[in-house]
Amino acid sequence: MLSRVSLTALSAMIVLVGCSQEAALEDAEGSAGVGGAQTDTALGNPDEGSDEGEADPGPPRTEKEMYGYQYEIMPYPPPLGPNGETRTFDSDSTSAHGFTGAVTFSALPIPETWDSPTHPVRMQGANGLSYDLRMVEDGGVAAIDTIDWSEIMQRPIGMADFLRAPAESPDTDIPAEPGTLVFVFEVIKPGAPDEVSDAPGCATVRYIAVTAPSDEDYLTLASFSPGPWPPADSARNCGIFNYAPAQPSP
Repeated sequence: MLSRVSLTALSAMIVLVGCSQEAALEDAEGSAGVGGAQTDTALGNPDEGSDEGEADPGPPRTEKEMYGYQYEIMPYPPPLGPNGETRTFDSDSTSAHGFTGAVTFSALPIPETWDSPTHPVRMQGANGLSYDLRMVEDGGVAAIDTIDWSEIMQRPIGMADFLRAPAESPDTDIPAEPGTLVFVFEVIKPGAPDEVSDAPGCATVRYIAVTAPSDEDYLTLASFSPGPWPPADSARNCGIFNYAPAQPSP
């Protein structure tokens, strides 16, 4: 039989061992918690505060930034659809009727030697006139200092107008027209029309400039004679042609 002293000593040892085990368990849990926190911090959230990837440059501040931004993200330039859809416009002026009649814009396959980020475009008139076109990078903004695009295209042109949301004019109930961009194309392959054009224009068209229409907007097209781009003045503009969105067949 154990004496009373032995029983007391044994009980004390059991209590001491239990306390030691609890303390060790708490230390282990604490270490795991700290380690877990450090791991989470080290991994971080890839969607928050990551240095990888490009920072958002924000909205454009100049005409050149605006055109460059549009040019970079639009592999299918207007008047093509955003995914390269073919678009057709009806002539909406006497000059447009004589120049092409209805006109269709479609994306061409990219040649092996093509070095532009935008697809080549075919402009096909109902009268057989056709132009294969290559977009001139920053072509619209490059000519801002020498050409009054707003006058030629007969609508507001430029960043301030493009970014401005439509609003009612203070003097009328007619909504103010938002501005648009101008895209310039170089003719890389002309095709002869089936009939002689009676529209005013150049003997040889080297550049085609167009506004960027939405689905409801009219398309304004201006032709320019050969020479370096941008032109020294508007004298090389040799035709302005207006088109309306084609009406679906009944």
